[in-house]
Amino acid sequence: MGLCTAQEVRELLDSVSVEDDAAINLLIRMRSTQMAKAIGQTIEDTTITDERYYPTGTHNAIVLRNGPVLEITSVTEGDDALTSAQYRVEGERSLVRLSSNDRPIVWANTQVVVAYRAGHAEASIPDDLRGACAMQVASDFAQTGAGNLKAMGMDQKSSDQGGTTTFAGFSWLSNVADALASHVSLLS
Repeated sequence: MGLCTAQEVRELLDSVSVEDDAAINLLIRMRSTQMAKAIGQTIEDTTITDERYYPTGTHNAIVLRNGPVLEITSVTEGDDALTSAQYRVEGERSLVRLSSNDRPIVWANTQVVVAYRAGHAEASIPDDLRGACAMQVASDFAQTGAGNLKAMGMDQKSSDQGGTTTFAGFSWLSNVADALASHVSLLS
């Protein structure tokens, strides 16, 4: 999945057909990943694990690194899996607090692991990011063409663990950079 679709990119280009979708989808995956890194947060629905160790027993919340948080799948304190009654989640960026009788208490000298889903469901990806991705990919594709992806520094490779793709870095169109700047995470 990516931040936009091949059809959205094709609508911005002349003389492009579904036969070009493989190359367009490769560019979409690359740019979607780069956009998430540029703003310092997860854009697509992704499963994440954040781990903290609090040796002093003075922390009363964990700020999850990615948002918006869609679902907490588990919270573990040391070796103990907590029930949802033993912690609470606050805010879109999500603070996870240990609680007792609905009152926050301190994480005490322990490792805390929070597994969660963050990002946006495909239908809720912000329109400006969806459009920015489509514009950037259309520009990239128009500059290189379907058969010239290696000229962009892109090389598809495979490994024993399955397919992997490596990409070189690129600059952003100015309107894409503006869209990204409006979504930069304060926690990145």
